[in-house]
Amino acid sequence: MQQLSVARIAGMEQDLGIEKGDRYSIALLIFFIPYFILEIPSNLIIRRVGAARWLAFLSFAWGVSIMGGAFAKHWGVIVVVRALVGAFEAGFFPGCLYLISVW
Repeated sequence: MQQLSVARIAGMEQDLGIEKGDRYSIALLIFFIPYFILEIPSNLIIRRVGAARWLAFLSFAWGVSIMGGAFAKHWGVIVVVRALVGAFEAGFFPGCLYLISVW
């Protein structure tokens, strides 16, 4: 979440039109919706796929989505990127705990 606030200070509001209304708050909030919804399904997937493969996929997809945010030209793209980051980050921490617990 810190990256979005740093980008806001650096002038993202004017570039993307986020200063209007509650757009910045929406971009911050949208992260948590898929994060909370997908945490349990991610834990179910990790047992079938394997911890190493699942965490590698999540890390790669997380990085690709963050890099995709660098090319955003509209505030809606930032909202989609934040939703994707929330979805991929949802399984990472529980996956790391699972991996450590079975080691």
